Amino acid sequence: MSVLLPRPVIDALGGGDALNSRITDFQAALAAHRLTEGVAAPVEDPLVESLARSGEAWAAEPAPEAPPPPAEPEPGPMRKIAALAFRRRLGPERLAAITIAAAAALRADPPDATLQVMLDNLTAARFVTLDDAETVAGLQHLRNVGLLDEDAMAAAIADGQPGEEPV
Repeated sequence: MSVLLPRPVIDALGGGDALNSRITDFQAALAAHRLTEGVAAPVEDPLVESLARSGEAWAAEPAPEAPPPPAEPEPGPMRKIAALAFRRRLGPERLAAITIAAAAALRADPPDATLQVMLDNLTAARFVTLDDAETVAGLQHLRNVGLLDEDAMAAAIADGQPGEEPV
């Protein structure tokens, strides 16, 4: 059986190799001292002396288990969704109404391209950031012209759901 030594104690004595050397050297000094008279006995660190005199083997205590890695933080709400997912939130009937209103606004005197530009931007986009100022302003414009009510606006900017991630 081995004497288990804490790693900090081993390190304080110079490390494992140094501790073994000190034990061996002290055992040799003790053996040489037995052949002398009137000479003071060799002295070493008490732990080294104890191990040298007992002849017991020593071993380092096992290293403590590493703590588990910190848990992954819970993902925050999804605030960026695929453009198609955003269009689906508006629904086909509402998108049709917006498209018709955009065409009528382009024919008006004076023409207003605001709705058409919004539709073009949405068509060109790969994703929609739900907190983006342009997104919120566009939805507010749709509400102001009567194409979107408060409930539909809230649903359009609600947190993203699985399957709505941009690709």
